[in-house]
Amino acid sequence: GHVAIRRPRVAGEWLRAHAPEDAQVVSLLLLTVAYYAHIPEHQVRGYFAFPVADCADLVAQLQAERVDYVIWDSQAAVERRTYGNVLHRVDLMHCLFSSEGEPKVPQLSLTAAISVDRKRLRIFRVEREAEGNNTGTLERTP
Repeated sequence: GHVAIRRPRVAGEWLRAHAPEDAQVVSLLLLTVAYYAHIPEHQVRGYFAFPVADCADLVAQLQAERVDYVIWDSQAAVERRTYGNVLHRVDLMHCLFSSEGEPKVPQLSLTAAISVDRKRLRIFRVEREAEGNNTGTLERTP
């Protein structure tokens, strides 16, 4: 396989095996992921597809748009400055992840960690609020 498509191919194949066909995915690996995941291209969006003003809005936006998975990719993290503030939008990678791919928000849960050509892929599930809970937080009151 061609080196450039190995990471999105692996991510896409993982999604095809584990995610529902209507999964909404956020990734910088975009269309190659959609191709290998066998899901429509419009279900995979880039990090710069969310016109939010700051990090605080971001998780709410991901939940509101019913995003299921966010793919963190060590190579994309290195290239983050290229993509981050496209159209002066918030840098989604920086808001959600440390430089090592550790989630900064509790709504992301790691579901797969894969090494490809010495690069790392981490696939996170976006946890949504329980139905009927409109408090804006995932924390339960006792």
